[in-house]
Amino acid sequence: MYAQISSKKILEPAALVVGLSLVLYAVISLSGKTVIPVLLALSAGILVTAFLLKKPAYFILGYFLLLPLTLENPEGISPGESVFLFYTILVAIFYLFLPIITGRLKLETTLDKLFLLFTLMLPYASALGLLNGANIYPAIGELTYYAGVFIYFALRYYLDKESFQRGLLYVFTLVLLFVIVRNAYNYQEIILQAYVPWQVEKARVASNEVLILFFTTLCTAAFVYAKTIKLNLIAIFFLGCGFLSLILTQSRGYWLAFIVSFSIIFLFVSAEKKGKMLVYFTAILVSILVIAKIYFSDFFDLIFNALIARFESIATSTQVDVSLLERFEESAAVFSKISANPVLGYGLGTEYVKFIFFERFHLSTSYVHNGYLAAWYKFGLPGLLLLLGIYVSIIRNSYRIFKQREETVHKIIALTILATIGGMLLVNNTSPQFLAFDSILLLTMMAAYCSQFRPAINNKENNS
Repeated sequence: MYAQISSKKILEPAALVVGLSLVLYAVISLSGKTVIPVLLALSAGILVTAFLLKKPAYFILGYFLLLPLTLENPEGISPGESVFLFYTILVAIFYLFLPIITGRLKLETTLDKLFLLFTLMLPYASALGLLNGANIYPAIGELTYYAGVFIYFALRYYLDKESFQRGLLYVFTLVLLFVIVRNAYNYQEIILQAYVPWQVEKARVASNEVLILFFTTLCTAAFVYAKTIKLNLIAIFFLGCGFLSLILTQSRGYWLAFIVSFSIIFLFVSAEKKGKMLVYFTAILVSILVIAKIYFSDFFDLIFNALIARFESIATSTQVDVSLLERFEESAAVFSKISANPVLGYGLGTEYVKFIFFERFHLSTSYVHNGYLAAWYKFGLPGLLLLLGIYVSIIRNSYRIFKQREETVHKIIALTILATIGGMLLVNNTSPQFLAFDSILLLTMMAAYCSQFRPAINNKENNS
């Protein structure tokens, strides 16, 4: 089905990639920027890759171990992110491009076909952006948002192996815990440096919120289906951590997204599980408040009042939120551009002009907060429909898995996917899920799972 990987087959493409990288970084170095750390990292990456190719599944797990290098959301492309992107290129070569060239890439499901089409649309969007006047650096920067797409067929290849499933579960869980711990640390630093209440109210750790949403939803589903006291306690502990981390993001959109995710889980489980969710979730919330009051009394009132003010702003109608006004104006500006070219779109990195209310000036930018408009603006109508088709197919398949498969683990994962997708569709109106690396990666992983474990038409299990 896929091209076989060996240490010999990596030498030619690796040499090509490294050679091009050396030329690129040599040019950069002439401008006075240091490239030695990047070159050393790339060289080390080649050596590590050569060893990992003896166990190809470890090569894919290594991709997820490197995720923290790019989840920091640094300005520009950092040396660590360069290493991750180099790794992504290798994954794409062996699990996508070589199988396409050799004719061994099998498209077994609708999601397989949709992801292949979306992958092929990326170079189109990049070229279109350059034709529409986009600077090459922003265009490449936006292209990196979709790096996670290239892991799809690699996951499809290995997800039928139980050892790989366990390894992926452990590694990705570590990544999710890393995000939560890092955000908690960053929030602590912000609070310790705050001097007045408004600084606390504005304190946010808005980084990788979608991964926290997924983690919290996963813990909720796991808790609902936990059958032993030990599993219940573990699920409750991590659910509390995820829920608290989600609160500290101070992202109103993701708060509402979790309410949607929680409601979807509540809708699909039995009456007994509904009661369990209400009782224990209330207990978790009260426990968090009590513990925070006892151990962090100096900051509790300040943080609590700030969070309440942030929450109340969701439904406040007596005051106009400047950020909302800017979003409306931004959407109108983007839609006016879309109306002039609704089919083809404008490509990656293409800028438009929006008005900033607070500073009272016009800004030229390529970033669009409304994810639906972002996809339409950058990929055209076919791209928007393609992305929506991926969402619809994931919803359909995760629902079938949840209803037809009997294994508890599949019930938990399928329900988590179904609930998370619901939250992502909502928050996509204000936080573009179609224009964020972690959202696209998560979407890719969920799609690969749904393709691999979809029930057969005759309701028998299909693990092929």
